[in-house]
Amino acid sequence: MPTSGKNRAVTDTTLRSQYAPPMTPTKSMSSTSSSPPAQGMTITEPDIEITDILQQHRVSIQEDRQGTKTGRTGTKTNGYLTAKQDYIWFSALDGSSGNVYFRGALIPKDKRPWGYAVVTVKCVVYYLTHCLINAFQWRPGKKPWRNVKYDAQKVDWYVDHYAAAPSTNDDRQFVTTKPLTWNGSINNILNALRDLKSAQLVTAAGQAFYNNPSHPDRMNPLRDTTASIKEIQMIQMMVKTRVEKSRETQDFDYFSKSLTEGYGLAEHKKLILHYLYQPGYNNALFQMMQSHEFSECMRNEDVLSLRLTHMGLYNMDNPSSIGSIQASLVVQASVLGIDTKSNKAEVVCSLRAKDPVICPLFSIGHYFFYRWVVSNCPMPLDLMPAHTATTATTAAAAASSSSSSSSSSSSCQHDQQTRHQHMATK
Repeated sequence: MPTSGKNRAVTDTTLRSQYAPPMTPTKSMSSTSSSPPAQGMTITEPDIEITDILQQHRVSIQEDRQGTKTGRTGTKTNGYLTAKQDYIWFSALDGSSGNVYFRGALIPKDKRPWGYAVVTVKCVVYYLTHCLINAFQWRPGKKPWRNVKYDAQKVDWYVDHYAAAPSTNDDRQFVTTKPLTWNGSINNILNALRDLKSAQLVTAAGQAFYNNPSHPDRMNPLRDTTASIKEIQMIQMMVKTRVEKSRETQDFDYFSKSLTEGYGLAEHKKLILHYLYQPGYNNALFQMMQSHEFSECMRNEDVLSLRLTHMGLYNMDNPSSIGSIQASLVVQASVLGIDTKSNKAEVVCSLRAKDPVICPLFSIGHYFFYRWVVSNCPMPLDLMPAHTATTATTAAAAASSSSSSSSSSSSCQHDQQTRHQHMATK
C-alpha cells in the first residue's frame, strides 16, 4: 500500500465503490452519429465494478511481497503479516471464562468473538486499551502459533484465518517481562491494521460493511496526517509511561546489548590509550582493532583481514548539508567483502572524530607507520595509482622493497606475495 499521506488519501477515496448504478437509456444512440445527444437522451456507460480493480491491485501487492529481491539474494518478507494475524486471533477470543490471556495480558470477560476481524476505530481502541497496553513482548523464537502464508490470489485469506483461530488462549509462557514499546511495536501494529482494512475493502463483503450508510464512522481512517485520533494519542502517552516505569523497576540498561555503547566512549578511549602507551607492532595493531570495533562495530576477524586497498578516503560532494560550508568532510570507507552473486561490496563508513585518540583515521595511520616504518615492512606495490607513478619512483620502490624484505615479518611477506599473485593474474 502507498506510504505517503497524499497517496493514502487517494486510495481511501477510490475504495468507496458505492456508486449509483448507471441509468437505463430511454433511446439508444446510433454509433455512426457524430451530432451531440438530443435533449432527454442518455449515454450508455459500461458497468464497471471497482472491486475487480482493487482485487487485481491487491494480488499484485501480495505477489510483490512474496517475491524475490531484485539483484539480491533472498526473498521479500511481509512485515505486517505477524501483526495482522495476531489481531485476527484476538478478534476470535472469548473472555467469558475469565482465564484467557493474549500476549500475557488478561482478556476482559466482556470480550466476545466478533465474527469478523473488524478494523474500525472503536475496535482498534478496544484492542489497544484492553490488550496491548498491558501486553508484553514475545520471547525470541517463541510464539503459541505460527504465521500462515496464504496464496496471493486469495484476497479473503483473513476469513479462513479467523475460522481457524480458537476462542481461548493462554500464552503467558511465550512472553517476556518487557512491555510493548510504541515506536518498536504498537506503531507498526497500527500500520498493519490499516493494511488489513484495505485488504478487506477489496471484497464485496468488506465494501458492504465499511460503506454502510447507517454506520458512516466505519470508514474513518486509523491514521490521519492532519489530525490524530485523541484516544490513540492518550494511549500512546500511557504506553510510554508504562515503559519508563518498567525500566526503573527492572533497572534497565539501555546499552546492555549495544556493541558501540556497551562500555561507553570513556572506557573505549582508555583502552586505546593503554595500547598507545606501550611500544611495539602488536600494540599498534590492537589499538587499530579497538578503534574499528567501536567506531564501525566490526568483528575481530574483519579487522584482521583488512588491507590498505580495502580502505579509502572520500570527500563529500555537498558538505554544506551538515553545516560545513567551505571545508570538506573526510569519510573513511572500509570494504569488508564483495558478494559474488550480486557483485556488490559491503562497505562500512565512519567520520573523522574530533578527538584524535579515538579517530579511526588516526588509528589506521598509526598502525601503518609501525608496520612500514618501524617494523620495516615493504610498501605495497599498488599503493600509488599507475597513471601517477613514474619509472624512477617504481624502481626506487622496488629497490627499497628488496632491501627490506629480509627483515620483514612473516605477515608482511604473505601480503606481498598475495599482491604479486593478484598483479600477475591481471
